[in-house]
Amino acid sequence: MNPDTDAISFGKRITDGALRAQYTSVTVAARGSPPHGCRIILPKSAIRASNVESQPIRKGLLSLVAGFQVTPTVLVQVLGTVIEFEVNLVDWLGFEMERRGAKIEALRASVDANGQVVHANVQGPGPTRGRVAIKSNGPNVILLAGQMPEDAAAGPVEILGLAAASLDLTSPLHQRLMEPLVKHEDPKAHFSFLYPKSWSATSLAPPSPQIGAVEIRVASKTDTLAYIRVHSDASIAPGEVGRERIKNQLIAQIEGAGVKISSLEALAPLPEKGALTRFAGEAKLPKGDALVAVAIQPAKEGWMGAMLISPGRGMNPLAWMRAKRAFEIVTASLSST
Repeated sequence: MNPDTDAISFGKRITDGALRAQYTSVTVAARGSPPHGCRIILPKSAIRASNVESQPIRKGLLSLVAGFQVTPTVLVQVLGTVIEFEVNLVDWLGFEMERRGAKIEALRASVDANGQVVHANVQGPGPTRGRVAIKSNGPNVILLAGQMPEDAAAGPVEILGLAAASLDLTSPLHQRLMEPLVKHEDPKAHFSFLYPKSWSATSLAPPSPQIGAVEIRVASKTDTLAYIRVHSDASIAPGEVGRERIKNQLIAQIEGAGVKISSLEALAPLPEKGALTRFAGEAKLPKGDALVAVAIQPAKEGWMGAMLISPGRGMNPLAWMRAKRAFEIVTASLSST
């Protein structure tokens, strides 16, 4: 996806005079445990839909909290859910839109003091287009979905842009992550990293004093859902030859687990961690498609990195989301000790 972030409206074309005269702040209360709601700015003429009954917010389910008829053809809905496991909301939104027959056309994602924030333009379902905003506060997630005709003029675009930009969670927990992180520090392996609490980490007995390895797994009641291995080798020399050698070691570990790699492509570097080189691709498992990833970086001595094996998006969407996010956290926090 190469979204055009400039195409996303935030209602900035609405003048201050019009904002004061024609718009108002609306509070939406959501039932749930814990209860969480939001405030949004809408035209004073917007009517709260009388046929929408607020649903209690439950874990894992996207529940309708409120609906507003802005014009006969423009609708705003507020939905909520609780996501207990750490995921990237961009991945979550993509999956939710796809199963509703919609397509993300433009996207902007960030993190504020309370958690992840996502803004998007959406095409569909049918002859409609939409404006979406998501804010998270710990595990609590609120989604604003605005819908208008496909040929809507600039007015509705700005109205929905303002509603999305004004989305503000009430009673914030100031908890940026959906679940706590745990720090794993292995003196023998000479590295440390963070990982989501719902995963488990186990240090492995190294074949030599110069090699360190830790396994991180997330499991269902009967099986491992996804697997990350963090690996270091102090015997590998610096430079491009060493980089290729540690990469090949990690790929060999993936293939040694019986996974057949179909593709592996380089990812864009992280601005805050330029020394980290990342690759991701597709693979085949006996039960279906898989996601594989490799990340490598220099260590104080030699090289270190991590590899990921996870079910593919179509095979197990939640496991795929959790694995992608966990790998992001592990590799971004990986450091020599």
